[in-house]
Amino acid sequence: MKQYIKVSHQYQKKSRKSWIDFDNYYSDNCYHSSLPIIFEKKRKNIIDIGTNTAKFSISALKYDNDVKCSLIDLEGQIELAKQNIEYNHFSDRVDYFSMNILDNDSKLPDNCDVVWMSQFLDCFSIEQIKFIMRKVKAVSNKDTDIFILEPLWDKQQHLSAAFSIQATSLYFTAIANGSSKMYPYKLLIDTIEGEGFKLVNEYHRIGNTYHSLLNFKMLV
Repeated sequence: MKQYIKVSHQYQKKSRKSWIDFDNYYSDNCYHSSLPIIFEKKRKNIIDIGTNTAKFSISALKYDNDVKCSLIDLEGQIELAKQNIEYNHFSDRVDYFSMNILDNDSKLPDNCDVVWMSQFLDCFSIEQIKFIMRKVKAVSNKDTDIFILEPLWDKQQHLSAAFSIQATSLYFTAIANGSSKMYPYKLLIDTIEGEGFKLVNEYHRIGNTYHSLLNFKMLV
């Protein structure tokens, strides 16, 4: 039994590492292109929704010595993010909020001027995206910038890239949740704007060329 537990634990660690490596692969190379856009204006506090391993927040904290970050994710991910934040000595500039954003009672912190979501909304169905954006709206004002980083399949330079991103939807359908997918540009834009936001800037093929950075503001 002890041997089984040890082997099982090893496989859990390997599976976790494989998932994190896969997830980060698609976004890490975009941060160096995204940060100058985000910090065109002085920022005070960034809400990182779906922080995962906190790689983006760590990049932002390194980019600007004054900015603070609020990290949002499930409890297990927050613990992992916290380890990475502490390792990089940024604990004094980070707040942690462990929550399931789909819970009716969960609330986002309201002291932000930037909301960041990287490869987060594609993990949810259209109705769930609407629900999440209503939560974002509740803590936003006319000056809040919402930045959404997504690999939109119909904004790819090559058809093979579009096909590969569409095929990733099989993961969501068969393994993750059965309700979300990699979204096309117009569907995602229409869904977000339908909840009281306006697309004000868009940047395509940034970083490693197949991501889009979408900048929304709340309608007032």
